[in-house]
Amino acid sequence: MLCQCKQCLKVSIVLVLFAAAVADNVLRIPLSYQKDDYLYYVTLGIGTPAQPFLLVVDTGSANLWVPSSSCSSLDCTQRAQYNPAASRTSKVLGKAVPIRYGSGGSVLAVLVDDAVTLPASNSSSSSSRSSSSFAGGARFMQTFGMATQIQQPNASSDATQPWDGIMGMALPALAAGSVQLPVLSMLQQGLIDAPVFGLYTVPDASAAGAGGELTIGGWAADRVQGNLTWIDVVKPAAPTLNGYWAVPIQAIQLDWPSGSGSSSGSGAAAGRSSVPAGACSSSVDCVGLLDSGTALIYGSIEQVAAVNAALGGSPSLQQLPFSCSEAVAEVLAATAAALSSTTPEEAANAVCSDLYGDDASSLQATLCSAVQLQLAALSLGPPTQATLSQAQQQGVALCEQLPYTVNVSLSCGQVQELPGISFRLGGRNFSIQPAAYAYQSPQDLKCYSGLIAMGSLPAGTWLLGDAFLRNYYTVYDYGTAAAAAAAGDATGSQPARPRVGLGQLTAAEQAAAAAVFDQALASKSSSGVGFAASSNVELRLWMMIMAAVLSFWLHG
Repeated sequence: MLCQCKQCLKVSIVLVLFAAAVADNVLRIPLSYQKDDYLYYVTLGIGTPAQPFLLVVDTGSANLWVPSSSCSSLDCTQRAQYNPAASRTSKVLGKAVPIRYGSGGSVLAVLVDDAVTLPASNSSSSSSRSSSSFAGGARFMQTFGMATQIQQPNASSDATQPWDGIMGMALPALAAGSVQLPVLSMLQQGLIDAPVFGLYTVPDASAAGAGGELTIGGWAADRVQGNLTWIDVVKPAAPTLNGYWAVPIQAIQLDWPSGSGSSSGSGAAAGRSSVPAGACSSSVDCVGLLDSGTALIYGSIEQVAAVNAALGGSPSLQQLPFSCSEAVAEVLAATAAALSSTTPEEAANAVCSDLYGDDASSLQATLCSAVQLQLAALSLGPPTQATLSQAQQQGVALCEQLPYTVNVSLSCGQVQELPGISFRLGGRNFSIQPAAYAYQSPQDLKCYSGLIAMGSLPAGTWLLGDAFLRNYYTVYDYGTAAAAAAAGDATGSQPARPRVGLGQLTAAEQAAAAAVFDQALASKSSSGVGFAASSNVELRLWMMIMAAVLSFWLHG
């Protein structure tokens, strides 16, 4: 019996030492935060000696890129620029790849191999580009892009934004040029033991510009209470969404507070719906894209319309400023003509900007993108007349829901009277509070929905940005398939699929997140800039997009 106990002790010691070794290979990296764009940044050093860059941590794209020293446009020169000649470890590969983003932004980047250094785990969170924070930081070789051209939509052409480039952390299928992702490079080179990273995105109210943490090789269990809910990543029906951290949304429901908005009792007693008709359910397939490079919550037109209607929304604009029938017919005719050209894909992609200019925030441009997606779902190549007729009917039906996607006023005395919105993921409800999706106008004291419809999102799609993510700790596991590919191992057992884990924050972390929402709500209520109600629906939508224009551009 004594021997058995000794043996147990030996095993316990081995397990403790193994756990310590694993913990040593989990890197905890502080992030910086900008309250004006609700995005999180990591400072990386690239090259030898390290050239510092401030990069957006973006789970909605899959390329790491920084501006090149050879780029002379303002979009490059007002940011830190990478000079390969100043690095002893650089190798310019020469291949130029286009990196495109969902709102029209794009980058042309030349691929380079060079050393990347992470900030030390014990370094303070800072948005500065100081090279001193890299002492003792993990270092690995990485293929990345040095951007020679940066093309942004008109609304975000101001190059004074604080970031230099992007650290894309989506799945490999989304990577332009088929480059390896940073986490997988670190796994291959032995810096970490698992193809996993975790994100905590709550600002530190006590330190300006601080807040958030990126863990690589594992996750920060001390920030989570209880177990993680693991959800297998699915391949969306729309090919353009392949490579996102996409999870099934099993249902959406509204959690009305007791006695809200009515003296007669609870929301249910007042006849308010807790299940939006037409929103995600067992009969309406939906997918959610977890995107840390997006500040707000976006949805496809019909999904946003369904939730706004269930919220009791009343569109301020009862009639659109254009004819749905005529607008849809115009888009379909132009798209059909483009698909018959010698370069159909390029021509079709240019239709919306040719018709309505580069203002992606206009209602017509939003509708145009949605109608093109519907047509693509019905036909590959030049459509027949029957297909065009079907697309016309579907497009008009979609168009008529547009008033429920913008400038929707909600009946409430204050935002807190509105319900929480729960997204059911992996059999569990994950809720967001009203301050994450609504605001109160200081002019008329009415509440307005801040859920934003994106015409470029296929039906049944939600883009869950920081307004959702900051409520939970999120873990991203590339799975054994990605690990085997990174190691060049084509054999082995059946690979595991990528998965996402969501965890409930600890009480302290929840309080920090609530404080951020309270500050945002107070800011929205005290200032009319960017949040005032407007009778002009296009101006109203433009102002909302401007408030989150950086994250809208980052969405890939």
